[in-house]
Amino acid sequence: MKHKIFLMLGCCFLVIHPQAQSTLQTGLVAYYPLDGDILDYSGNDNHGTFNSGAVPTVDRMGTPDGAYLFDGIDDYIFVVSNQNFEPQMPVTIAAWILPTDQSNLLRPIFTNDDSEDIYYGFSLLKSTTDLLAANYFDGGLPGPAARRTRIGTTDLVSAQWYHVAAVIRDINDVTLYVDGKEECGSFSGTGGALQYPSKPTGGTIGRDDANLGSGNTSYFQGAIDELRFYDRALTEEEIRQLAEAPMQTNTITICANETAILNAGGSGDYTWSPAVGLSCTNCNLPLVDPDVTTTYTAIRQANSGGCPDTVTWTVNVDSCTQCKTGIDFGIFPNGSDYSFVPSVSVNIDVNTIRWDFGDGNNQLLLPSVAATHTYTSPGTYQVCAIANVGDGDGIDACKDTICKTITVTATTIGAQSSLHVSVYPNPVRHHLAIELEEFQLQGAQVRVTDIRGRLIHQFQPLQAVSTLSTDSWAEGMYVVIVESQGMRSHFKVMKEQ
Repeated sequence: MKHKIFLMLGCCFLVIHPQAQSTLQTGLVAYYPLDGDILDYSGNDNHGTFNSGAVPTVDRMGTPDGAYLFDGIDDYIFVVSNQNFEPQMPVTIAAWILPTDQSNLLRPIFTNDDSEDIYYGFSLLKSTTDLLAANYFDGGLPGPAARRTRIGTTDLVSAQWYHVAAVIRDINDVTLYVDGKEECGSFSGTGGALQYPSKPTGGTIGRDDANLGSGNTSYFQGAIDELRFYDRALTEEEIRQLAEAPMQTNTITICANETAILNAGGSGDYTWSPAVGLSCTNCNLPLVDPDVTTTYTAIRQANSGGCPDTVTWTVNVDSCTQCKTGIDFGIFPNGSDYSFVPSVSVNIDVNTIRWDFGDGNNQLLLPSVAATHTYTSPGTYQVCAIANVGDGDGIDACKDTICKTITVTATTIGAQSSLHVSVYPNPVRHHLAIELEEFQLQGAQVRVTDIRGRLIHQFQPLQAVSTLSTDSWAEGMYVVIVESQGMRSHFKVMKEQ
């Protein structure tokens, strides 16, 4: 359950939520954590006052009473509004949702005006084709002539959590996000200027029209959590913070005068910049040999939905010279988990080995330590071991690299069964406990990675309950992976300060 801290001052209260960073408080009109209540924790008192059937349920982390469940028939939460509930553009609406149907019905998530049979204000919803959509309305009768709608392209499948967001700036300037990534898509409707009723009527969570007497079927079916409404346009980075999806940056390290290949990750005509050190600026797989560390960006022209694809690569240039160490490594797959065991055949001073797993993740280890990595998507990956050789003063004198190709198939992803493991508390501040059954200790391994898959800690538990100190961990999301007897379990853990 998400934590709320109340500071009582007479009849008023100030609410601070650990997940809401300082910039994410700016422009917050309403914030509904939905942790067993329907209150607005923005400080603007836009509280939910009537809950027709919606009930508390587990959230995406498995926390009891951490979200609200709607039956898709008549469940909704009515929101009492103040004047601040009717902002002009730009606005942002964001929430976590778990849809549980694909019935070709509109599934409203939120609207800031619930007027009967009149289109006012803004709304966020799942469309009849199971795509994310956002509207603004001009005060006319329901229909395309009274709305302007942006529809995304990602299929919101049933029984899966998504973070969804819409930034509505103007008639032709609406950006949708699913799990922190910008959506392509299209516009529909010809609505004019944004309008509100003369008197605020309030909004709803899980419904979009107060007319219940004419067969209204527009109710959300599934779970809604962490709903936020802003009177400003959030940045892409702020959306990523809410979606717990940090910006993905591909990196590669080369020695001076070496050449590498950058992968744009898709077909089409890309434009790379800057042009320095590139063999071509409009291809998918350019060769690169910069003189200094350089960050390259590839942008594919916007498609009919108006959404460009962007890929970023940082090429680190090392002044190392090449040497021969006799380095080699063996590959040992276990489902989507791979172990890479290094060997050095000659007596040479190898300080460390940097492992590049071919999917944007890398790891620096001692030459005597095996590298382990979990692949989350099927594909063909080039794994490289880069041996750093010292000069006797602790400084790298040269490097030696060996690369091998592996193929990860879809059938190996998540192939292992789950263990009976408990990881607590969650969120964690100072100590994290991992509890296994006694019979599972034989051969058990525990790994902790950050959200990008970088190894933070690894150990073999020797007793049923093991405790880790987390004081040195940075604030954010971590993944605990527990393996034993051919089975594996994953846990997401939030570290708080």
